[in-house]
Amino acid sequence: MSKQSKKATKRKKTEKLKRKKKQLKKLGLSKYIAKENKNKKPKTVRSQPNQNEEDQRKQREKEKAKLEAIRKIKKQQRSLSLEERCKLQMSSSLLRMVDEKLYSSDTGSINLSKDEFLAYHDAYGRVCDSWPVKPIDYIVRFIKKRLFTKRPPEKWRIADVGCGNEPLLRRKLPRRTKIKSFDLISAHKDVIEANMDNLPLENESMNCVVYSLSLMAKNLGNILLEAKRVLKLNGSLLIVEVTSRFEGRVRRFAEKLERIGFKKQSISELKPNGYFIFFHFSKLDNNFNYSRSLVNIELKPCVYRTR
Repeated sequence: MSKQSKKATKRKKTEKLKRKKKQLKKLGLSKYIAKENKNKKPKTVRSQPNQNEEDQRKQREKEKAKLEAIRKIKKQQRSLSLEERCKLQMSSSLLRMVDEKLYSSDTGSINLSKDEFLAYHDAYGRVCDSWPVKPIDYIVRFIKKRLFTKRPPEKWRIADVGCGNEPLLRRKLPRRTKIKSFDLISAHKDVIEANMDNLPLENESMNCVVYSLSLMAKNLGNILLEAKRVLKLNGSLLIVEVTSRFEGRVRRFAEKLERIGFKKQSISELKPNGYFIFFHFSKLDNNFNYSRSLVNIELKPCVYRTR
C-alpha cells in the first residue's frame, strides 16, 4: 500500500469518527463519547531501568564472574595429584603468612630472608596463573595505548616499585623504554634492592611510577610522597589494587591523594569481575609540607583466615 492510500484511509476513518460524534451529540448521547475514550487502551510506555536496578545487575554479573573463576580453580585443583595438592597447600600457607607480615609492618621494619621472598613469589605466581586478568598486563596495555601516544617509548623513564622477583614490566614494554625495577629484596640482576619510601632516584627524574599490587606496607602516605618526589611535574602515577581493600570508599582514597598534590585522571575496575581496581593520577606540584593527618593513608589489609 502506497503512502497516499494510507493517508486517504486514515482521513476516511477520522471523518467517519467525527460524523459519529456529531450524531451522538444531536441525539443527546454525548456521554457515550467519553465512554468510548475511556474504553481505549492506554499507550504502554516502557519504563527506563533506574540506577539501583542497573547497579544490582552489574553486581550480579560480578558475582557470577567470581563464582565462575572459583569453579575453574577448584576444577584445576581436583585434577592435581596428592603430592601436587600438598605442595599447593604449603605454598598457600606461606603466601598467607608473608602477606600478613607485609600488611602489618612499615617498609623499614619488614624482615624477610631471600629464601622466604623467593618462595613467597613462587606461591604468588601459582595464584596469579588462575586470575582471568593480570594487573601487570592491564598496566602494559594502558601505557602503550594512553602514554606512548603522547611521546615515544624512548622518551619515558618508568619506575616499577614492588616488582617482585623479576622485572615483568621491563620485559613486556619495548626495550628502548627506560625502566627501573625495585623491590625489598633483589632476586634478579635487573631488580634494584630498595625500600619503597626511600628509592635511590633523583628528584623529578621519572615520567611514570607504577605500583602493581605492591602497596602493602602500613606507611602508605610516605610511600606515595616518595613517588611524588621522584616524579616530574604532570608525571603519571599508576596503581592497581584489590578492590575489597577500599571497603567501598574508592573516591575517598582518590580524594586523599588529591590532598597531597596528585590529580585524579581515571579510575576503572578491571573486567570481567571487578576484583582489581586501577587508578591513574598525575603530579600537580612540588609541595611536601603536609600535616601528619593528610599523610595518614590506610587501606584494609588482605587478611586470610587460618585453616
